[in-house]
Amino acid sequence: MKTNALQNRSFSRASGILAPLFSLPGVRDVGSLGSPARAFVDFLADAGQTYYQTLPVNPIDESGSPYAGRSAFAGETLYLDLEDFREQGLLNDRDLDSAWFLPSYLDPSGSSRPQTDSRSERLNYADAFWRRSPLWEKAFDRYRRGLGGEKFRAEEERFRAESADWLDSYALFVALAEKFGAYDWSQWPSEFKRRDSAAVAKFAAENERSLEKIRFLQLAFDVQWREFRAYCAERGVRIFGDVPIYVGKASADVWSEPELFLVDSEGRTIREAGVPADDYNPDGQKWNSPLYDWPKHKATGFRWWKRRIDATLRRFDVVRLDHFIGFYNFYSFPGDGVDPVAGEIGAPPKALVGNTERVYEEGWLPGPREEFFEAIFEGRAKDAFVAEDLGVMNQGVVDLRDRFGLPGMKVLQFALGGGEQEVERAGDAESSDGENSDPFATWTENFVAYTGTHDGEPIMGWLDRELRENPEAFDEIERALSRFAKEGDAPAPTPDLFEPARQKSSDERGVSTAYRKLDPRAAKLHLAALRSVADSKCKLAIFPIQDVVGLSGDSRINFPGVAAGAWSWRLADGLLDESLKNALLTLTLEADRTAPRP
Repeated sequence: MKTNALQNRSFSRASGILAPLFSLPGVRDVGSLGSPARAFVDFLADAGQTYYQTLPVNPIDESGSPYAGRSAFAGETLYLDLEDFREQGLLNDRDLDSAWFLPSYLDPSGSSRPQTDSRSERLNYADAFWRRSPLWEKAFDRYRRGLGGEKFRAEEERFRAESADWLDSYALFVALAEKFGAYDWSQWPSEFKRRDSAAVAKFAAENERSLEKIRFLQLAFDVQWREFRAYCAERGVRIFGDVPIYVGKASADVWSEPELFLVDSEGRTIREAGVPADDYNPDGQKWNSPLYDWPKHKATGFRWWKRRIDATLRRFDVVRLDHFIGFYNFYSFPGDGVDPVAGEIGAPPKALVGNTERVYEEGWLPGPREEFFEAIFEGRAKDAFVAEDLGVMNQGVVDLRDRFGLPGMKVLQFALGGGEQEVERAGDAESSDGENSDPFATWTENFVAYTGTHDGEPIMGWLDRELRENPEAFDEIERALSRFAKEGDAPAPTPDLFEPARQKSSDERGVSTAYRKLDPRAAKLHLAALRSVADSKCKLAIFPIQDVVGLSGDSRINFPGVAAGAWSWRLADGLLDESLKNALLTLTLEADRTAPRP
């Protein structure tokens, strides 16, 4: 029997916290690297946590999503620590004051921290770019003139060598996007869409300073991230990252190597990634990402993917393989591009996928499967990967996951009927009437256990909604969680909530809001829900920070298939206090999930 990543760990059980870097408190507008991020790691270490799981840190798209980013290799410059620039002599106190403390009549947001309830904030990416851009320009100008930034200068040679296969094309892509006012390169002049060598060389020569600045900001991100990772290691915290399965159409990757993606010569998508219709998204979800031309990847020995994985492993200790199902089979939507074989827009879908014929029916298609993972894992440690095996599962996906010994994911809401259930191998514990007698029966040590994910409702918001909308289902959930309750458990706080409510209409999806209180009956289950995951057999347990604090629907990170309101939640200052730290530490100790500190 194969062992998986978690079975190979040097410790027996561990736990961690999921929190996007952009959601961390401490700096105006958006979370970032620097002292606030280190303070968060201190909180984790002191609370007995071994893992910090974050979302991808690559450049976000126009909606703030890191899952359709503008590069699979670059870092998001919004996360740069400007105080570090000051310490390196690239900025001064007045520079920072001018950005952080503008008078209200010059502040486009109107207030420094828009609130929902007192425990959550909302990000404003436009404000964040507006405040930071002049400081990036000044820091680069001083660096270029040799007036500071020596630690960055010392790492230039290493960074350029490690980034040689993507940095220059990324810098060109960003500079061109700035010149033409659009990251969607299908809108650029033809010579730049098609990367005419003479036109691109002339542009590069005329815009060398802009290219240098973009490269400098990526150097700074790399150095600051390496320092952050080293700090995490000093505190005994491992960084658990994420590699999105797709990249955005409006990305440097698709522009610079379009032959690896199903796009036409004008930058239009021939076939688009997503998932079919479900109860929450009657029209399905289109992800604004072109599908891969998998045979082209195979012909190169999956070179681009190997480069991507290597770059990812330089940032993270453990990596979640986003949408693992897509490596076995993926869903294909028609795009608006011209198929090179059919020669017309709107023709029947045709693309090279796997070892199939070129013509296929619209819908689910075979992915690269075993050949992909055999190539990826050659010379790379399999115990650095976790499969995000959620959604519509089938036996083939399970077999692929298990063949390579990859741990999967278990989510409390799904186990208690709050989402799709995966197909599992025979042998699950069943009662005499064939019904599953224990919702946690399949939660073996080979999985990572979660209360919830960044795509779903926080656990208290879900419990509260189930109680209001499905009281009979809530009764069952309450019974399942009651065995994890202890006398004296404190309920989740119940302040007034500014709670987003999901719209299910196919023609009017979005976010509506209303003030209300968390129901006391749901609030009472807070610690029991956390304990059910902590006490599971899974070797690793991960808790979204919203679930640890006990936040409700106001703190949801993403609404799959709905752009409004997504990727904008942030934890308010002052919540990671001694009381919360001690409660988390107690939970972790009781579940025997603490690891030795360094």
